Amino acid sequence: MISRHLGYQLPSASGFFQSPSHVARQAAATARAFLEAPVGGCALRRQPATWMLAAVASSGPVDPAVASQLYGWMLATWLPLALAGRHPLTLEELGVSPESMPPAVAAAGVATVLVAPFPADRGCDGVIFVGLESAEASQEQRLGLRLLAETVASALGQETLSSALVLGTLLDGFPDGCELYDADWCLLYVNAAHRALFALPEHAIGWSLDEVVASCAEALAQPEALARAVQAHRSAPLHIQRFELETRAPHSHVLERVVAPIPGAVEPAGYLVLYRDVTEVRIAERLKDEFLSIASHELKTPLTTLKGYSQIMQRQISNVTAHAKAMKEAFNFDLLRALHDSTALREEADRLARLVDQLLDISRIQTGRLALNLQPVDLRVLVPETIESLRVALDGYTIRYDPPRRRTPLVVQGDADRLKQVLTNLLENAAHYSPPDQPITVQLRQRRQGTAGRRYARLTVNDHGVGIAPEDLNRIFERFYRATKDATAHRGLGLGLYISSEIIRQHHGRIWAESAGPNTGSRFSIELPLAPHATPPAA
Repeated sequence: MISRHLGYQLPSASGFFQSPSHVARQAAATARAFLEAPVGGCALRRQPATWMLAAVASSGPVDPAVASQLYGWMLATWLPLALAGRHPLTLEELGVSPESMPPAVAAAGVATVLVAPFPADRGCDGVIFVGLESAEASQEQRLGLRLLAETVASALGQETLSSALVLGTLLDGFPDGCELYDADWCLLYVNAAHRALFALPEHAIGWSLDEVVASCAEALAQPEALARAVQAHRSAPLHIQRFELETRAPHSHVLERVVAPIPGAVEPAGYLVLYRDVTEVRIAERLKDEFLSIASHELKTPLTTLKGYSQIMQRQISNVTAHAKAMKEAFNFDLLRALHDSTALREEADRLARLVDQLLDISRIQTGRLALNLQPVDLRVLVPETIESLRVALDGYTIRYDPPRRRTPLVVQGDADRLKQVLTNLLENAAHYSPPDQPITVQLRQRRQGTAGRRYARLTVNDHGVGIAPEDLNRIFERFYRATKDATAHRGLGLGLYISSEIIRQHHGRIWAESAGPNTGSRFSIELPLAPHATPPAA
């Protein structure tokens, strides 16, 4: 009678969504009901030691405390011993003392546990067990549990087990949190990434969707958001649903919950729920929005100035042409004003050109098309030339140059224009963030590194300006990042240091910043490897 009923209850394997979890749940329920035991269970394991799923059944709703303590007790004591056998054995026969039984399990009316292992040649270790009210197991109970174990092994089958194991391995390697449900929304599997996010207990396999949602909601900043997401899916179960959630501080993550039905013959065969961490994506989108806002402001200002000055110059030139002979003195005055305005016009045009060049450089860096024209470059010549070319633009600021002690050329294999661009950016930043009455110091030195004594050049730019807060030091070379909280307090898009760092990186060098904090000044340093046999270009 037992074998006939087991054969009827346990379906033949026809896919992962009927087995192994479906078979395990039915086996646990069948073992409990027909062996008249207060508790029945089934557990499967991937080789060599990772448990894949388990199920527990009792006469009423499964008490979570019973399930949790039962699993811990199984794994720590009798389960390894039971897997080594071939026949159903009780705890005492396995050498396990009944006194080790957890209180919640004993309180459910369990006096001993009868365990039957699955055949090991089926590709997966597993056990089916019952908690008996009596300390002794009858021959009929042993025979019934053995037949049930063989039926479970047959129902699972080699092909289904292999598919389940492969799918479990794939899901465990997936970076997103995954929940796999059968057609009745019973939890079949969760992967490692999901457990890291929500810490579902080991006995969650077999839970209903509502039980899983209640457990996962505890990790969310707004638990009701998950309930709304589930309700939205229930209103349209055949469509892919996307919903964003946020986990609690201090480890806040923005998660995108995606629910996808798995096609079946008529109805969905199951459901896959993904929790994708989109925190970095949302941060990037926010930075992009801030960048577009700043870029619009930065580009609009010079364009407005250019338009205004061009209109003024047109009127002045028209007036001068009409009254040049009658008003020679006014002509001279208007000519001076026109010259002043043309200078301002040129400066704003140069500023606009720099902004556009930065945007183009960003595009080249992101697409890997920032090409360098590498040639021998003597930094002893390039650095003072760059400083001299900026004296007019940085009028009012004192730039002191401290050259190397030795007169030996410091030749690097580099792109002279790009290296000038980096030094220019550092000097302009130092001027923008420093008062005019404080000098900016540029120092160039030769260093040796390591036991091999490899030579490199170190260039430093020191200022006595606003300084850099400790939390900003590691981020100021990020794209679009601006250390100042007021985006309009200083000009720029927050791209200069990022572009400079990429240029130096492509020269196989490094760049970093140092500061003791706000209002203590800053030091930016660059190290570039010196070319071992290169000679400086001819003058």
